[in-house]
Amino acid sequence: MELENGRYLLSGSVDPLDLVEKYGAPLYVYEAETIKAKYQKMVNAFNVPRFKVNYACKALTNVSILKYIKSLGAGLDTVSIQEVRLGLIAGFAPKDIIYTPNCVGIEEIKDASRPWSKDKSRQLVHPRTVWNIIP
Repeated sequence: MELENGRYLLSGSVDPLDLVEKYGAPLYVYEAETIKAKYQKMVNAFNVPRFKVNYACKALTNVSILKYIKSLGAGLDTVSIQEVRLGLIAGFAPKDIIYTPNCVGIEEIKDASRPWSKDKSRQLVHPRTVWNIIP
């Protein structure tokens, strides 16, 4: 958002007050250009082979935003089964979802990984993310 002639404008010279008049309030507006610029700045800040940004799902779970972040090349960092499911809905592959829960029962962790299941469609996240914590 930029200040021009005493008014704040979004990308493309869109006045957020015009959006509120059209769609009502409260209104949440996300600028894809800003998200992309911040993502690229993060990626370009590190000269590391095979570097990958994993977006912290807890920051914003809007499925449209998750889809956009995925399209940029990010993986997904999740801390709950619900976030894992949102990631899958947004199109993230299980191998691109990191599941790092805190203070949850082992059953939830097993439910998320199911590395021993023959039914791969029921596997929520890639087993590598939980092998070290399942006894």
